[in-house]
Amino acid sequence: LGAPRNVLETYGHLREHVVKAVHGDAFVYVPFSESLNPHLEHQLTKIGQVVTAIAVPDITKEQMQRRLFSQMSDELLPHLYMKAPGPWRAPVYGQMGSSMWGYLHQDVCKKMVEAYEVQRGGQQYEWVIFARADMMWTHKHPPLDLLDPGFVYVPFGQDNSFYNH
Repeated sequence: LGAPRNVLETYGHLREHVVKAVHGDAFVYVPFSESLNPHLEHQLTKIGQVVTAIAVPDITKEQMQRRLFSQMSDELLPHLYMKAPGPWRAPVYGQMGSSMWGYLHQDVCKKMVEAYEVQRGGQQYEWVIFARADMMWTHKHPPLDLLDPGFVYVPFGQDNSFYNH
């Protein structure tokens, strides 16, 4: 989801307009920049009931770059990624922005969901909705029975300037 300052302000809207609207389970990933302390722990309890919650120290740009490169199977890939244009890789390679942090958070959330599916005897979720903590939900999520499972739904403006098309 995002940093505690965002999660605490927006999760009530996410819970009402997304989790309850689709009768879903919540998985929460909260990177924090300061030390985990009793005050922050108390604040995080306000999130409410979730299946899994992970609160971890946030990583630096350099740590992210090392992690990204260590997960690549071919040592030439970092050099190829360096040449690929687009805001998706920020802040790696010194670019402005934070797309790569978002992808890191999504990856952690995906792993939480997959681990819970294994705990449920391999029963997979039909739908997984990723909701950013810095986005305020003002309306309910569309009913899932109106959506075609053969498509990926990306909110307008969240498609990296049409890089996904």
